[in-house]
Amino acid sequence: MAKVLLKFKNNIIQEYLIGAGPLTIGRTEDNTVSIDNLGISRNHARIIQSNGEFFIEDLNSQNGTSVNSLPIKRCALRDRDEIGIGKQNKHSLIFFENDNEKVTVYSEIAPTQRRDFNFGPPEETLQLGTRRVTNPSSNSSEESSSASITVLEGAASPQKVFLEKVLFIAGKGDNADLKVEGDYESNVIFIISSRPTGFFLSPSNNAEMYLDQTRITEVVQLKDGAMIEFLDIKIKFSTR
Repeated sequence: MAKVLLKFKNNIIQEYLIGAGPLTIGRTEDNTVSIDNLGISRNHARIIQSNGEFFIEDLNSQNGTSVNSLPIKRCALRDRDEIGIGKQNKHSLIFFENDNEKVTVYSEIAPTQRRDFNFGPPEETLQLGTRRVTNPSSNSSEESSSASITVLEGAASPQKVFLEKVLFIAGKGDNADLKVEGDYESNVIFIISSRPTGFFLSPSNNAEMYLDQTRITEVVQLKDGAMIEFLDIKIKFSTR
């Protein structure tokens, strides 16, 4: 069964399973996910299932809904997509396609507020912020991701970044992990998401982007040594 985790900033605060009916999100208590925040509309958004897929729909909210930092009205959801709700996206939902085995996840708050959630196989991790936390049975409680991107050509900084977040954003916005200069419409050019099966590249609809010299318009899994190109910028992805 699919589910979402409700986050406030970097802290996981609640888990919701998605049943046959819509999962509604809003400020009032009659919603499945009720969030007491004036920046969120009374009936803000909903998640529905159609033909085996899940979709997030914005219900004409005042401050909007986003998926992986891109504003949407209606959007198909993929595993570990992050749904931003309301003003400044302080509240967000992480979507999971299934609810399998347990793994302990530590939020970046007091130890008394830690709790278990079902993310996937025990050896997997959920990365919050720039911190990666592994199964507590491991000898090491924290480790850095070895995956990285390196800017080979063009105006982007820093030159090399390790992918230590669930969502890594490249663009010109304040929340961008890789700052890119250039003439383009969107604040976000692409997003790299960390999932149990690897790293996935999501291009912006407004960016003409190439992966290994092939034009891409939808989510693609990255392989070691992959070359990402847009405008006059060339970036290499590495898992080592």
